[in-house]
Amino acid sequence: GEERDLAAAADADARSLDTEIVTGTGDPETELTIPYRGRRLGGDQLRHQLDVWVEAGTIEPSAREAVGLVVANPDWLRLQGRTLAVLGAAAEMAPVCSLRRWGASAAAMDLARPAVWERIVSDARASAGPLLVPVRAGNEALTRRAGADLITEPAAVARWLTSLPGPIVIGNYVYADGSLNVQVSTAVDLITQATR
Repeated sequence: GEERDLAAAADADARSLDTEIVTGTGDPETELTIPYRGRRLGGDQLRHQLDVWVEAGTIEPSAREAVGLVVANPDWLRLQGRTLAVLGAAAEMAPVCSLRRWGASAAAMDLARPAVWERIVSDARASAGPLLVPVRAGNEALTRRAGADLITEPAAVARWLTSLPGPIVIGNYVYADGSLNVQVSTAVDLITQATR
């Protein structure tokens, strides 16, 4: 319909989101491990595999050096007490599981689709750090109340993010096909500006 200024359109979104916390049962990892062929590589095994990948031309030597620095400095992974917001939490490349494995509070944002949230919440229960979930009020199960649409509810998402404890680091992992990607990218920009 009607043409409006982007900021005014975002402010028109009146819905508010509350936060529910899913607490995991795991202990934070103390070293960098990466999944590879059904197992997790860390320490000397990871260093050896990095060498193999450089030799095969799979990765650049600078990638091996960067990952090797993290392997040599595991304290860099100590994220307890930090809140990291992940927009597009269900995306393949979204680091929700990794962040929580290292003990960070992960504020997950994705569409309000119960199947998506069932997977995110299930993973969270087996991990270390808390998962902060945006929810609408109601008596339904958490997975039926979780999530929001960045395109149609940017103000609600921005308000939710600014309500979270501590300084927030926002990671953008959203993607959509075609012109919808322009809309969601614009919404993420707007949300990011609103949370400064």
